[in-house]
Amino acid sequence: MAEQLLALCNKNVDDGKTYLSMIKDFPHLHRLGRSNVIIPLQESLTANLPPPNSGDESAHQPFAQDTPTFHGINFSFLRKLISSPSPITEFHDEIEIMKSLAKPRKITITGSNGQTYVFLGKPKDDLRKDARLMDFNAIINKFLKGNSESRRRQLRKF
Repeated sequence: MAEQLLALCNKNVDDGKTYLSMIKDFPHLHRLGRSNVIIPLQESLTANLPPPNSGDESAHQPFAQDTPTFHGINFSFLRKLISSPSPITEFHDEIEIMKSLAKPRKITITGSNGQTYVFLGKPKDDLRKDARLMDFNAIINKFLKGNSESRRRQLRKF
């Protein structure tokens, strides 16, 4: 899947083109979307430590058990209701090409929990700066979560 996502990011795109098709331009990636691979969300990649003096650390689960995957939702009941012959896919077909110098690709994924997730793929870019920004946001969220007033007001940095 990583190789296919890199191919999506590095594909040459004409200046006037604003959309690509997942099914037409990247059929292998589209097929790989039907897997039980965890969607790489910050909350899925961050381990939670057990509270101090909790006693039973062997039962502690550091990662959430209901992390969304690419596999998608069981839509069999929905298909019966609407009699749709076409399957509902996990990767949305439309890939938007953003208008900037790097021309990042915006892909949309429907996870196994039914929520829609949007990701940007940037061609030939230094992702260390992005990773540092995500780490900074995680630290800010940790501090906001530790304050009762912040929790009450549901403050968080996305």
